[in-house]
Amino acid sequence: MGNAVQHIAITLDNGSLEIMSFFLDGRSDTLPRGAVWDDTGGTWTRKPSKEAVDDEIERTYAGSKAKPTKYRLIDFADIPTDRSNRANWKDDGKKIG
Repeated sequence: MGNAVQHIAITLDNGSLEIMSFFLDGRSDTLPRGAVWDDTGGTWTRKPSKEAVDDEIERTYAGSKAKPTKYRLIDFADIPTDRSNRANWKDDGKKIG
């Protein structure tokens, strides 16, 4: 288990963009949605299925003023390295900038 991560670009209804790290494996007492226990005891793995990602986003933004309007799975390389203008990042569906 090396804490594999799927990154997700989430556009909010206030126009902002957030990047979520969706863990594909972990160690815990509870099993996240879409995960299965490994035989190693206390560790789990999961795929970034629509249901699992939707559940994670719903839990993350419950009670938040800004609500997600759309999201897409991205690679780490898709995240701009220059963060000086991060507050103005937008996702056009192909590129974050």
